[in-house]
Amino acid sequence: MSYDVFRISELLDEDSIINELIHRNENLIQYLAREDTLKAMLDYITKDCGYQEISMEDMEEFKTKQLRFKRAHQVTELLNADNEAISKALIKRYKSAFSSNKITILSEELTSQLLDMLQCEKDLNPLLACFFSKIIGSLIKQHPEDTWTLLKNRENFVDDIMRHMSTSGISDLIMRL
Repeated sequence: MSYDVFRISELLDEDSIINELIHRNENLIQYLAREDTLKAMLDYITKDCGYQEISMEDMEEFKTKQLRFKRAHQVTELLNADNEAISKALIKRYKSAFSSNKITILSEELTSQLLDMLQCEKDLNPLLACFFSKIIGSLIKQHPEDTWTLLKNRENFVDDIMRHMSTSGISDLIMRL
C-alpha cells in the first residue's frame, strides 16, 4: 500500500498504525521517515502548545482539541517505537570532508521545531509537554552524545527549560537530564 495518497492526519486516526510500525511495514516506515511527514507529525505537538482552558460548552472546539491530542499521542508513540529508520530521519550522518570519521548532526529543522516549543511564553499545555519530554527522552536514549551536544549548544536552552519547569512533563525531563 502506498501511503502517499493519505494525509498524515488520516494515518494518525488509524488505531492500527502503531501495530503496523511495530510489525515493520516498510511502506509505512518509509513514509513516516520522510522529513515532510516528520515535520507534519511534530506540528501536532509543537503548534499552539500554550495552555488554555477548554470549555465543555463548545462541544465542537472540545472535539477538535480531543482529536488533536489523540493525534499528538499517536505521533509520540510512533517516534518512541524504537524504529531505526525513523530515528535516523531525525539524526543525519555525514562523512566529514576532512577525515574518514563520520560526524553526526541532528536534523536542524526538525530538532529546532521540537525545541522551539520551549520558547513559548505562555505556560505549556501539560499533555503536550509530556509528549515533548517523551520524545526528547527517546532521542537521548537512542543517540545520547548527539542529543546532548544539541542541547548543550542550543542557545537559551537552560532559560527556556527553567521557564517551564513547573509543567510536569518538563520537570520529568529535567529529572531525566
